[in-house]
Amino acid sequence: MQPPSPGPGGPPGPADARDVLPEKLLKGGKLVNTKDAIRGKRFGIFFSAGWAPPCEAFLPKLLEAYGAQSKGEGSMEIILVSLDKTPAEFKAYREKMPWLAVNFNGTERQSIAAAFQVNSIPGLMLFDAEGKMLHDKQEGIVHVTNHGADAFWEASAGGMIAFSAFVAGLGGLAYYAYRHWAAKKTA
Repeated sequence: MQPPSPGPGGPPGPADARDVLPEKLLKGGKLVNTKDAIRGKRFGIFFSAGWAPPCEAFLPKLLEAYGAQSKGEGSMEIILVSLDKTPAEFKAYREKMPWLAVNFNGTERQSIAAAFQVNSIPGLMLFDAEGKMLHDKQEGIVHVTNHGADAFWEASAGGMIAFSAFVAGLGGLAYYAYRHWAAKKTA
């Protein structure tokens, strides 16, 4: 696994998100090869937990967007990185989702969360088929909330296309100002 490194104007993380994913992921009750499951597809890494009310509130929006995009022109996968506290919590929460998941056992979940400096949930990072970040943790949440399945296809590799709709609002302006302040502070 590659250590986190700040991208130009972006959050920390590896240049290729595929580098931090485990060799195998859960799909339903079976383990599948990660490279095969996401080959040629845009993908999202969804940091979430069933015990967190904001995660439960966002989940229906993500399920709707995921279902709509599967009928569209492209292909997108979501990978759950659960921050649930017990295997039973993980199993109950994962059963609500049709997508891939990092196995609860082992340290892979913590390693992925650390690589992207996840400190709050929910978070949804969107990546192109080459593993380059399109939207960071909170941008992905906002983008799916505002644009549904289109969130998976409107972003360029530079990120933030159509995010301007959120930035136009007062909350967006505050978030935009914070991101630029944080980028200058870490520079």
